[in-house]
Amino acid sequence: MDSSNTKKKRKIIFIVIGIVLVLILLFFLLKGKHVPFLNKVMGTLPKGEHVQAPKERGETERQETGKVEKQREKEQRKPEPRLRRITDFPTGGFVGFQYVHPELVKDIVINAQGEKQELTREIQVEEDIVRYSDIARGNVFRAVLNPYDLKRELLVENFIPNVEYAFFSPDGKHVAFQYWNKPERTAETYLGKIYKKQPNVQPCPYTFKNVEIGDEGEHVIDLHKFLNEDPRTRVSLSGVNSPGNEGNVVVPETITAIKNFQAVYGLTVDGKIGGDTEKKMKEICDARQLEKAKEELAKEKTQYDMEGQFLPKGIVAIALSPDSKQLFTLEKVKDGSVGLVTNFDDGTKKTAFKSPFSEWIAQWNSDRNIQITTKASYITDSYTYGLDPTTGRYHKTLPQEHGLTTLASPDNKKVFIHTVSDGKTKDYIFFKDEDKKIVLTDVHTFPEKCAWTSDSATLYCFVPNNLEKDGEYPDRWYQGLELFSDQLWKIDGNTTQEELVSDIPTEYGKNLDAWKVGIDPKSHYLYFIDKGSETLWSYRLYDAEGE
Repeated sequence: MDSSNTKKKRKIIFIVIGIVLVLILLFFLLKGKHVPFLNKVMGTLPKGEHVQAPKERGETERQETGKVEKQREKEQRKPEPRLRRITDFPTGGFVGFQYVHPELVKDIVINAQGEKQELTREIQVEEDIVRYSDIARGNVFRAVLNPYDLKRELLVENFIPNVEYAFFSPDGKHVAFQYWNKPERTAETYLGKIYKKQPNVQPCPYTFKNVEIGDEGEHVIDLHKFLNEDPRTRVSLSGVNSPGNEGNVVVPETITAIKNFQAVYGLTVDGKIGGDTEKKMKEICDARQLEKAKEELAKEKTQYDMEGQFLPKGIVAIALSPDSKQLFTLEKVKDGSVGLVTNFDDGTKKTAFKSPFSEWIAQWNSDRNIQITTKASYITDSYTYGLDPTTGRYHKTLPQEHGLTTLASPDNKKVFIHTVSDGKTKDYIFFKDEDKKIVLTDVHTFPEKCAWTSDSATLYCFVPNNLEKDGEYPDRWYQGLELFSDQLWKIDGNTTQEELVSDIPTEYGKNLDAWKVGIDPKSHYLYFIDKGSETLWSYRLYDAEGE
């Protein structure tokens, strides 16, 4: 009987001990502690890490850091408003585009043995960019946009005072500045090419040749200086031949430093500066010179510069080709005007147009068409022509009308038209292939307040809330007699269906009078200048996460 009770007591004790051990194990697991006697059986449990079953060979877990982590942080933040002011100073012109560039990211790879390895790889990053210039000096800036951030930087420091107009090529590499020469009462034009500065690399300052202990000369000082630039090959840490105290005599430490150099770069270790060692020393010296030049360049105020030339005086219209390779200018002459096409690659020029009229607006909308329109007035007829820059042939797009202004689509199949008829403004889209006009019902605005998407599928327009002097436009607006408060509308380029995108005064409390409107190739952002303040603004067209 006693034996039976003893066995029961022992069993209860073992059960209690087992429960206690399980509770202790759970406590340590939850706290992330190490349990020494369990580690021998189960392996080390790293603090703060989740232990998974062993992976099969070749299976990896990949986590991008750097750019990817930054992007995740952005996605977790609340997006900024769609409407944003980019500049707080008067702006002469701009161009928006996408910029693709390489960027390094780090991958954390866990191999089959559970060991972590850090690998670096290159990815292609696309960013929305707008380049723009200030009126005061003609400085060129750029802004990088996304729904969460707006980063601005000075691109080119310039000095062309009072640059009222700046015409950028679609790729942002060329820009034509226009300003008014008051004494001569004529327009001056400067055509500039923007380029990235290159490091000013100086030749290697050292000479290398074989040396023996006891040799003397300037070449020995050069050798000591070169070897002392790398901690792994220094001749001496202090005293003679230490950095800054290089002597002109070869000593045993010199030979040792040469051998260390040979070992570092996988050369035959013999302490002699033979062909292979001399070649490698020159190579390393050149590489160091390049790095020094890059460091100096990084300290400069801007990383870009501009070169260019002044164009003839009296240019009244400017347009840059869609492929960013050519410039069209209309120059006022005694008997009217002449149009020239300039090739950026070789600088060649050819006459593409002549006219007795001297006041024009030009838009290079497609490879084979420049839409040229006489400056509009509600009291006189205006004319618009399609000019082929290759052949020089041109034809009238539409009959003349009062107040006629135009905006041709990139596919050259449609033209947005503003006219004045019977004292009333009338806006419509003209379909060239079908010779058909469709009048817009809600959109009453001017082509300078609109932009076609690159695929010609949509027309975005900033539309004044009201036109109080109907029939007297665009003159009153051109002359600055009126400033408007705009809504943003979009028009389907095929059906001409009109849709309100944003009532900006109501949604944002801003009274903006948009002109010089542009859009980037992927229709991410609309850009425009507010006519009242001459500041540059953007409106984001795509939805961000969290909206």
